[in-house]
Amino acid sequence: MIEAIVLFVLIVVISFFLALRSMRDYQEVGNPAEYALFLIRKSAGLTEELLDNLFDDLFQKSQVLSLERLFKGQNSALTVFGPKDILLKYAQPLDLLELEDYTNLPEDRLTVWEVTLKNSAPEDFSFASFPKLLPDEQFFWQLVFKGKKNKGEKVFLGQIRLAVVVPDSRRKQLISQLQNVNHLLKIPRPFSQIKMWQFYQQRSLENQKDNLILTAQQVIKLIML
Repeated sequence: MIEAIVLFVLIVVISFFLALRSMRDYQEVGNPAEYALFLIRKSAGLTEELLDNLFDDLFQKSQVLSLERLFKGQNSALTVFGPKDILLKYAQPLDLLELEDYTNLPEDRLTVWEVTLKNSAPEDFSFASFPKLLPDEQFFWQLVFKGKKNKGEKVFLGQIRLAVVVPDSRRKQLISQLQNVNHLLKIPRPFSQIKMWQFYQQRSLENQKDNLILTAQQVIKLIML
C-alpha cells in the first residue's frame, strides 16, 4: 500500500515538472505577416533614401520584397509585393494602390526563367534593349530581394525572374529575343515550368551562388524605365 502511494506521488511530481518544462519551452506564434501587391503610382518616390529606410525594416524582420515591372504591349506598370505593414509606411511617397494579384494566369501560356547579370554589373542595364511586344503579349520582370549586411555595409541580396504570356505562334521567337538581351545571362534550373511559376507567385528568394549583391542605386537601375 505504501509503495503504491509513493509511486502515485512520484508520478504526480514528474508530471508537474514536465508541465513546467513544457511551459518554459512554449513560444507564442503570432500570425504570419500579411503580404499584399501594390501599384506604385509615383515611381519617382523610389529613391535611394527610401530604399535605405526600407532596408532597415526588411533586415530587422528578415523579410523579402519584390519589385515587379509589368509590360503589356507598349504599356508598363511598376508594382511592389511585400509585407503590408511595412509597405504602408511608404504609401505616401510611392502613392501606393493595393491590387489583386495578377499571377492567376493559365499556365499553358506561361514561360518562366531566371537570369543574372553578366559580370554582375547592372550599370549598363536598360529596358530599352528589350524587344517590342505586340498588344496581346505580356512580359513580367521580377526583382526579389532582402536586406543583407556585407562587411558592415547595407546591400540587397537579389534574384531576377522573367515570365512571358504569349500565343504559341510568337512564343519561341520572343523568348529567344529576351534570352539574348545584352547584359543578361539565363540561369539553368532543374525545375518544371509549373514549379518555376510557383516560385514567381510565391516571390521566393533562394540562396544561390549566383544571387546578386546590389546597392540601393543598382536596385533602382534594375527596375526603372
